[in-house]
Amino acid sequence: MLRAATARAICGAGLHPSLGIFHRHPRNAMALADDLMEPFRPVVDLLVRQALDEGEGRMTPDVKKRLAGVLAYDLVSAAGTTPLGTCVQRLAQSLASCYLDGATVLDLPDVEVPADGREDADEPPF
Repeated sequence: MLRAATARAICGAGLHPSLGIFHRHPRNAMALADDLMEPFRPVVDLLVRQALDEGEGRMTPDVKKRLAGVLAYDLVSAAGTTPLGTCVQRLAQSLASCYLDGATVLDLPDVEVPADGREDADEPPF
């Protein structure tokens, strides 16, 4: 989900997902998507860890539903609390601005994941 959303955001920003920065391989058509999704991977790791902690050892429909919701996970950004999917779009657009306009700052949210894997002891992240 995250990789596909990142690739769509890259294309929407006018960039090509295969032209990576750090990820480079002639057979990787999503190298730039792999680069830009890295800051958001801790959120996916959090969701997988929670599923494992709840005894889900297989990819069940419930686990798929939870992982599909990753794009709705709220992150803190310069624009306030923003869904992860929107943060991915802003990151891709800011990278395009770096290439096209000479901007020097990427629009990255705060992707701090709690050490215990939960934002609040009483509430799951969704």
